[in-house]
Amino acid sequence: MIPVADGLMWARPVYVESESSGQPLVRLVVVYYDGEVGFGESLGEALGQLFPGLNIDLGDVVGVEATPTDPNAPPDDATAAELLADADELFGEAEQALQDGDLGAYQDKVEAARELVQRALDLLDD
Repeated sequence: MIPVADGLMWARPVYVESESSGQPLVRLVVVYYDGEVGFGESLGEALGQLFPGLNIDLGDVVGVEATPTDPNAPPDDATAAELLADADELFGEAEQALQDGDLGAYQDKVEAARELVQRALDLLDD
């Protein structure tokens, strides 16, 4: 059970147990939110069905860092000027999303831009 907005989302694994090995394996993940159901071979895939357009890699093992899914993300060795330029572009995209009434995209763009600004400030402090 996960609180989301004004409701709760339920996520459950579906296990299959082999008669030969006896070891249960997760075959599907089912999620339920606001009367809608999504399922997939991973939590990320199930969430993608429930929330169209959501494309995330949550990793499949606890403690394993998921790889970023945004191919446009600035590299780790970007300069402060490059980071700030990318942040400025994201702030512009956020304004457009706000004008379009897409508050989710607006929030995502603003948060991503703030992270880039913080990375740039960290570089400048070094």
